[in-house]
Amino acid sequence: MNQFQSDTALNNVLLEQAEQFCAELLDHPVLSHYRDEIAIVLKGSTAHGYSDRYSDVDLVVFCHERHKQAITDEYVRAGLSSRTDGVFLPLHDWAGHYNTDTYEKLAEICSQSSTEYLWEYSGSKILHDPQGIFAQTVKTGLENFQKKLPRLTKESYLNCQLQLDWLRQPLRRADYGAAMLYAANVYAGVCQTLFLLNGKPYPCQKWLPYYFLQLPLANSLREKVQSFPGVFAQMHAHFTAGLNLMEYPAYKEGFEIIAEIKKMLREKYGDMPWIDEWYLYV
Repeated sequence: MNQFQSDTALNNVLLEQAEQFCAELLDHPVLSHYRDEIAIVLKGSTAHGYSDRYSDVDLVVFCHERHKQAITDEYVRAGLSSRTDGVFLPLHDWAGHYNTDTYEKLAEICSQSSTEYLWEYSGSKILHDPQGIFAQTVKTGLENFQKKLPRLTKESYLNCQLQLDWLRQPLRRADYGAAMLYAANVYAGVCQTLFLLNGKPYPCQKWLPYYFLQLPLANSLREKVQSFPGVFAQMHAHFTAGLNLMEYPAYKEGFEIIAEIKKMLREKYGDMPWIDEWYLYV
């Protein structure tokens, strides 16, 4: 199995475990008092269908802010937890874990169009949501995200250009450490921008390579982006100070990928001045 493949059989086993854990939590001596008020959601690799032998069951119990402190206090009084800021506990000797969060915090995050959180929760699996509060909050968040998508895409593209620009001096100085950092930022920024150009929120960085492969892109662009980490990983062996920028593979490949993104931006948003004159807008 390579890093981009999931074990379907294992994922199904973990999904069954998640359902069992959910049932146990609904009968919990504390949470059972709030059964009609809480939502229980499975997130993480199991919910998204890319679990492997390192995965576990990651549950979140959502409740109203007015109930969270009461639940926390009841856990402490019952000797089930020593934390006073919320609940975070293992399930069955760390076969999984769960924590409490609030609908209000979720609504705030969704209103801000936090792309990583939207990706996480829009792809989560709802196990219990009797009032539909969790589902409606995420739905509203995705609607707000679509309204903000042009601005988010512009900002992400400008960041790509800025990271590529900042890569110039470390390359010319043969500063390998700084060059690696900025090249990695270019790679992450490119993946994020391509998600946004496809109208989707993007995941956190550890899952960008996996889900990037599922975007509907031209094969040539997909292959170029997919091979980019290998290009900057080999920089150390070919580092020479003072070359022309296009003689550095990391800069050349990054420049060409962003040039493809510029074409996609024009197709979607027209010939906007910030596409070429990006340096005036950062």
